[in-house]
Amino acid sequence: MNRKIKVCHLSSVHPTFDVRIFQKECKSLAEAGYDVSLVVANGGEDKEVDGVKIYDVGQPSGRMERIFKYSRKVYQKALELDCDIYHFHDPELIPYGLKLMRRGKKVVYDIHENIPKQILYKEYVPRYVGKFISLIIDSWESKAIKRFNYNIVADPDTYARVSKITRRTHLVRNFVILDDIPIDWSNKKNAITYIGAIAQVRGIWDMLEVLNVIDVNLILAGRFANKELEEKVKSTPQWQKVDFRGFVGKEQVLQILQDAKIGLVPLHKTQKYLGAYPVKLFEYMNAGIPVIINKIPLWEEIVLGENCGLSVDTTNPQEFAKAIQFLLDNPEKAKEMGMNGYRAVREKYNWDTEKKKLLDVYKELSNQIEKH
Repeated sequence: MNRKIKVCHLSSVHPTFDVRIFQKECKSLAEAGYDVSLVVANGGEDKEVDGVKIYDVGQPSGRMERIFKYSRKVYQKALELDCDIYHFHDPELIPYGLKLMRRGKKVVYDIHENIPKQILYKEYVPRYVGKFISLIIDSWESKAIKRFNYNIVADPDTYARVSKITRRTHLVRNFVILDDIPIDWSNKKNAITYIGAIAQVRGIWDMLEVLNVIDVNLILAGRFANKELEEKVKSTPQWQKVDFRGFVGKEQVLQILQDAKIGLVPLHKTQKYLGAYPVKLFEYMNAGIPVIINKIPLWEEIVLGENCGLSVDTTNPQEFAKAIQFLLDNPEKAKEMGMNGYRAVREKYNWDTEKKKLLDVYKELSNQIEKH
């Protein structure tokens, strides 16, 4: 086949430059020689960035309009591009993935989360209703999963579920894109850091409690879950010890990681986090700083196995603070753990290792297309 294989990624939910979709998958495919397009619904302009052609169908006013109107708009634009392989990222696009299959297209479903299981633990969904909804979603999604050419999953928990449904399942984890971050402990501040979405379930109150116990500053970067939480947090006495950077870009993240001595992952033990890897864990490791995580077995396999940090009950202020103080009081041990994490990311937990799996799927699909 003389022409390039045309690939289209579709999402009606995620931001245009989503790390997994755009920064990792789309850019990797473009670098590998594929003709790559991305269709989104964020109200931006059509443009080409890093070899990826981006098409935006507009921004919905709410969830219902997104699901019932803009998901169709995303599909229609994607269909108009007439690509060989379609790769979609949201459950609401499943009906359109099936339509593309009927048109003879190769279709990949990228499953970011174990949604049937997570529905059971949503606080706003009554337990008896949640079980019913979970069963319906599981049955509906499972039938579709069997029909797609490939299913790509982001975490081991989802892989365990989907691989039982079909052997055409590949685990492509959200490991970090390697960056060359200068590691200079002599210039670090007396600071710990948390970078990511800010919410109760992500440990914001636990981190503030720590600031009551020990003398350290918290460099905090990200968006608050809602305005009410933001106002409550900023009204606390501990806020004086918080260096709040807001939502930051890549360059600012790298600077924070150079400044901080410890990276925190205090996400609570909810179903959403028990079976998934937090990307921030690998970002901290990539920066050569030790990490402190909540006691979640999947994370402990990496952190304790690589000896790159500590695992404690982060909802216990005294225990959490004790771990932080230990690393602050023992800088040589902290540096050793940080470098252990740095080496582990370089050797194993990076996007280069996962990119090969993605490209293997596309190579097989491309060979099938060429044969026809």
